[in-house]
This record gives sequence, C-alpha cells and structure tokens, in this order.
Amino acid sequence: MNFSKQLCIEKIREFNRFYTNTIEILDRSILDSGFSLAEACVLFEIRRMKSCSARKILQEINIDEGYLSRILGKFVANTLVTKVRSTEDKRQYYLRLTPKGIRQMECLDALMINSTGKWIEGLNDTQLHLLLDSMENITQLLTPTEK
Repeated sequence: MNFSKQLCIEKIREFNRFYTNTIEILDRSILDSGFSLAEACVLFEIRRMKSCSARKILQEINIDEGYLSRILGKFVANTLVTKVRSTEDKRQYYLRLTPKGIRQMECLDALMINSTGKWIEGLNDTQLHLLLDSMENITQLLTPTEK
C-alpha cells in the first residue's frame, strides 16, 4: 500500500484524536483522580527514578521547565513530594514521594489498571497479541534513531 504523506498525516491525527478520547486525557483530571496528565507523568517519573531531579524529569518527558516547576511546587505544598538537597551538589535537589504521595500513586495506578483492563476485556488472545505488536511497531517506528 502506497500512502501519500498527506494521507498518512491525516490518519495519524485521526488516530491521535481517537486515542486521546479513549484514554480521557482531555478532561481536567485523569479518571477523576484530581491529577492532570502532566501531573500524573511527573509523579510516575519521581516514583520510577532513583535519585530523581527536575533535570532528569525534563530529560524523560517533554514538558516546559516552568510548568514542571509549578507542578513540583504544587506537589511539595500538598505534601506529595519532598525535595532533598544533594550532598554532592548543593544546587541540586532530589525529589521523593512522601507516604501521602505513594498512596496517591497507588490509587492512580489502580484507576489506570482498572480503566485499561476495561478497554481490553473483550479482546481474545489473538487480538491482544495484535494490539501489543501494533503498539510495539508504532513505538519502534516513531522512536528517533541516532545518525
């Protein structure tokens, strides 16, 4: 099949609209969790990374530095995250989830697992394999390669 570039762009945009509606990221909060998509991503990165810093988050997700700063300020104010000064570099702070932040992430994870489970509950094994292979193909095709 030989697609024109314009048709390919239109199909990608159509898929993006479908997917953003499916995962409900256009709402102010994901799954009525109280967190925006950006906030959920930042919390996830703080939980996932060892020695997490704002700089490392900026390297992992495409987010404006000022927006990240506001999100982190909100998390610190709401006692979801603590900032711990680095002993090696006094200008740097490491970010850690507080017990309250860990509980919030556990609740958010449960909501996401439940929601994702509902999307795929009607799929058989063949369809699940096709879905996973398709996702892997999209990831590989759209991941920039070093030249």
